[in-house]
Amino acid sequence: MPDIEEVKVAWEKAHNIINRSRLKNIQIISIKDSKYPKYLLQIPNSPVLLHVFGNADALNRECIAIVGTRKPTDYGFGRAKKLGSLFAKKGYVVVSGLAEGIDTAAHLGALDAGGLTVAVVAHGLHTIYPQSNKTLVDEIIKNKGAVISEYPVGTEIKKVIL
Repeated sequence: MPDIEEVKVAWEKAHNIINRSRLKNIQIISIKDSKYPKYLLQIPNSPVLLHVFGNADALNRECIAIVGTRKPTDYGFGRAKKLGSLFAKKGYVVVSGLAEGIDTAAHLGALDAGGLTVAVVAHGLHTIYPQSNKTLVDEIIKNKGAVISEYPVGTEIKKVIL
């Protein structure tokens, strides 16, 4: 059982996250919220909270994930872009990471087709990584898509070397 000081620290930390999120127009969606993605509820260990920058409604539409290498061939990049476009034209929300390579191509294809796309990142939404995809994020948001994370604002990027 935590003592009162631990509770106070946790309470202040939670309020800090909420306030920083509001300042950056980031929604925090609970697993109990009707906006929580219904398909995400079907996986084991669904995140209790999602942090969403952009259109949270895009999360509950029919989705297709397109992911792959950060260093594709030109052919692979073109195919991923084409797939993103084809699925977006059929009304699917294209979901991918935000890495360079196939992830970027999938988002670009969806955007070229006028479709919705959602980028999933493994850090807080206070930053964009890679920075080279800042313009892509701007386009995703402008076109009613979203960038989402299970990590709160302030969570830094951790590089994992396998």
